[in-house]
Order: sequence, then C-alpha cells, then structure tokens
Amino acid sequence: MKRISYTKNNNPNLYVLATPIGNLDEINTRFIECLNKTNTILCEDTRVSLKLINYLNIKDKKIISYHQHNEYDKLNETIELIKKEHNVALLSDAGYPLLSDPGFYLVKECIVNDINIIVVNGSNALIPALINSGMPLIPFTFIGFLPKKTNDALKTLLQYQNYHHTLVLYESIHNINKTLVIINKVFGNVNLSISRELTKLNEEHIYARVNELILEDLSFKGELVVCIDNSIINEEIVINDEIILKEVNDLLIANISKKDAIKQVSKRLGIEKNYVYDLVHHK
Repeated sequence: MKRISYTKNNNPNLYVLATPIGNLDEINTRFIECLNKTNTILCEDTRVSLKLINYLNIKDKKIISYHQHNEYDKLNETIELIKKEHNVALLSDAGYPLLSDPGFYLVKECIVNDINIIVVNGSNALIPALINSGMPLIPFTFIGFLPKKTNDALKTLLQYQNYHHTLVLYESIHNINKTLVIINKVFGNVNLSISRELTKLNEEHIYARVNELILEDLSFKGELVVCIDNSIINEEIVINDEIILKEVNDLLIANISKKDAIKQVSKRLGIEKNYVYDLVHHK
C-alpha cells in the first residue's frame, strides 16, 4: 500500500493541468499559479500550448514535446527530469491530459517513483456534453475515440451493446457519418445527442434519433461529443427472419465468428439462441 499526502512531503510535483477547450476565460488562477512554479512544460503540441502560454504572458519556460507517439519512449527521461526540476507541468491541447490524450504512462510511473500528481481542474468536453444530453447520467460509460477502421469500430461498440445506460464517445467531423451507421447497426434507432464547439461562440447541441441524422448531410466543424441513450432496449425493432439474418451477416462481415454472431444477435433481439442457430444454418 502507498499513501501520499502532498502537503506533508517534499516530493517532486507533476502538475496535470486541464486546458481550455475553446473559451480562454475558463482559465483559473490556480492554473496560472502552477505554471509559474515550473521551469519546464510538457506539451502535446508545443505550437498549441505556446499560444496559450503567450496569451497568459508567462515567460522563460522550457517547452518540451510530449505526445502519444513519444510518451512511452521518453518515460524514464521525463521521470528523471521531474526529479531534477521538482516542478514540471503537463498540458494537452485541450481539456484534461490522459482523457483521450497522452499522460497515462507518465502518471503511472510517477506513482511508482513517489512523485506527487497534482491535478488542476478545468475545462472538459465530456461532462458538459453529458449534462446537455438530457440522458441518464448515472451510470454512464466513456468510450473515447473509436478506432478509425470500420470493422474495429464495430467490434469496439459491440462490447457495449448490453450496457443499458448512457454511452459517450468522441468523434471527428471526418468520421461522424460512418460512426452513425455503426451505432445504428449495434444499438438500433436510439436517441443521440451530438455536441460541438463547446464553450465557444458557435456551441451547438443536436438531439435526434440515429436514423434522422444518417439521412442528414452533416457538415460540422470541430470535434464532436456523441451521447448514446442505450438505457432501454429499442422498442422499434421489428423482428423477423430477414432482420435476424441481416444482423448476423453484418457481424460476419466484421469478422465476428459465426458462433459469437449468433450469440450476440440472440441477446440483442431477445430471441432463443437455438432459433437463430437453426435459421442461420438452414437458410
């Protein structure tokens, strides 16, 4: 067991700072205070963070690139840097580090090395979008970004098919239309909310059924937060042999085994597994 009280030790500090997701007025005084305590700032993208640092008129800081492609390779070097400098800050481009952003390996290693991890609260896209969704908040599951390949994204969402509560994911404007089709395959015509440009001038929230959005020409700017209301089983599904075979075939196309596809479809549609099995093997 390890028990650490930050006020009772002289350990080095890693300040994990949540950055604004759009509106710079959301920066708090503690954020600025912690940045001023450091000589070195680890940044997901140095260009993005430098704009923020210059906006705050913070001077004479060493800016180091620390992102998902190098965080593991630079881990030991970064730990030694924190021990040497005593105070180091970690920033992501927007929102909290670690939350679909780099920093997990570093925080985990800091715990091993008795380095204080001081998280300074700030902006975040997940919680405002969830509250705006009008969906049940407790429990909810945060999925993060889906894999870019369609089959991988489908397999990921299938893991949450039987989680009958609100699901939240991040998505880019480039993948949203493809993701809507996948959501419809996995969860049916459920209610969604899509939030974009949070805290910015053009903040927008869209509430609709999946099928309504699939038919729309969605042209968005900025990253999106998608909330899926899977709190109840969709009552609009019309079950017949054709639907059952299509559901199984969709999973087979995604490289799900026939055995698992039959099992998942029987659970999803509330049908006896033997019936689906017979239908698939005697079609």
